[in-house]
Amino acid sequence: MKASNWKKNRKKVLNRLAVGDMAIFMAADMKRKSADQFYAFVQDRDLYYLCGLDEPNVALVLQKNARFPEGQETLYIRRYSEMEAIWNGEVLDEATARKISGVDDVRFIDELRDNVSQMVTFHQSSKLSVNYPDSYMDEPLSSAHKLAQDLRLRFPDLHIKSSRTMMSKLRAFKEPWEIEQHRKAIEITRDTFIDALGFVKAGMNEYEVEAFLAYGFQKRGSKELAFETIAASGKNATILHYIKNNQPIRANSLVLLDFGATWNHYTADISRCIPVGAKFTKRSRQVYEAVLSVQKEMVEFMGPGKPMGEIRDKAIELIGVQCHKLGLIDDPADRAQISKYYMHGIGHQMGLDVHEMYGANDPLQPGMLITVEPGIYIREEGIGVRIEDDVLITPEGWENLSFDIPKEPSELLKIMKG
Repeated sequence: MKASNWKKNRKKVLNRLAVGDMAIFMAADMKRKSADQFYAFVQDRDLYYLCGLDEPNVALVLQKNARFPEGQETLYIRRYSEMEAIWNGEVLDEATARKISGVDDVRFIDELRDNVSQMVTFHQSSKLSVNYPDSYMDEPLSSAHKLAQDLRLRFPDLHIKSSRTMMSKLRAFKEPWEIEQHRKAIEITRDTFIDALGFVKAGMNEYEVEAFLAYGFQKRGSKELAFETIAASGKNATILHYIKNNQPIRANSLVLLDFGATWNHYTADISRCIPVGAKFTKRSRQVYEAVLSVQKEMVEFMGPGKPMGEIRDKAIELIGVQCHKLGLIDDPADRAQISKYYMHGIGHQMGLDVHEMYGANDPLQPGMLITVEPGIYIREEGIGVRIEDDVLITPEGWENLSFDIPKEPSELLKIMKG
């Protein structure tokens, strides 16, 4: 990854700051698992987007003032500790931080509080954005929250707000190099799925499939899941966010996979179904082909200027027709009936987070990456089908980045039968 990429992203933020404005981006906190054990570190995506550093105890300060009207960048990292290097391995140093991020002014995190106070005082900063996340009553405050609280107490005239809205808008529109990261994540997901078609057998447990997918990702260089894998067989596929993955796989069932690799934290998000034993039942094929028909038509429906509300309505219309053909409902336009078998949205934006937050009701625009994922879930029959692709909105229309992940029934069966 080139430092120039992160520098360009920082410039996007600086372009949105007025003289006197400041923005602070704090690294994510380490989260304790139990006793002296911690969960694997997951970086704050906004900070990563701006400097490419995957370390805790890092902060980035961007500001405009009379002295630096075009913008000033300062990066803070933790001080080198020989003991930490002995226990945990290589520690980020100033030279490496400069090389990765492209920020020349690198200081130490224990200086952040005093330096920001000086910036506010001497440069007469009046507005500050901080990347504190939405929090819940049962969660401890993040370091970003604590910093904002501290500054609010010491500088009551300083207007402090979250930077999340600004950053979600910036991250919604992908640069060409970002799309390449997504392509690689999708390629890894594709190759792993093709391998899984020859692996899934009746009698094994869902968690064996989950483990096989994780192994496939890791052996191809993706060590981080885009999200918790869903490996749902039979009736479990009617549970939208089923992640227990602990039931035996039965013959003549479908296994619904919702899964995705990452590449440099950029995500893939794919859903496919595997007919166990390389054979659909008559009913499961009917349901599968109904969803596939909707999914293909909805991909074609995507394009710049299309409001998400219109897209959601179109999906419900098409699914209503298919549910009526399947004998599930008696009125294809009755949304109450349809919602029994299709109860989620048609898609969401994705990027560094698999669920990006910007523009849930806004028109699609070039550079956005969105999933297209209709489904039909028949609890009373124990059949759930969802088919999902990752679609890039282009000036001319759309590009299905995951077009070559098998989903046609004949293609699936051909691969499974070897």
